[in-house]
Amino acid sequence: MKINNLNSQIGKFLEKNNKVEPEKVKPAEKEHSASAVSKDSVNLSPQMEKLEEMMANYQGTEKEQVKVQQLKEKIARGEYDLDSKKLAAKMLAQDES
Repeated sequence: MKINNLNSQIGKFLEKNNKVEPEKVKPAEKEHSASAVSKDSVNLSPQMEKLEEMMANYQGTEKEQVKVQQLKEKIARGEYDLDSKKLAAKMLAQDES
């Protein structure tokens, strides 16, 4: 799956939802020291932190909540039928775009 212009997409999402002012995401600065031990780390921009918070708190619309509940019930009863060919076709189409 391709992710193109992620910073731009996040900025547009946040602007649309009027949550934070748009700003460019700055890459994390590396420590340059002979005695420093190399560690993997992730530094999130304020925009990304706000987006993560919004996504964690997102409950969806009432219509979405009803649909999710109906799907959960179908899966629990073993009544949800998944068309694997249709799913594969959609995944391939999404990967090509």
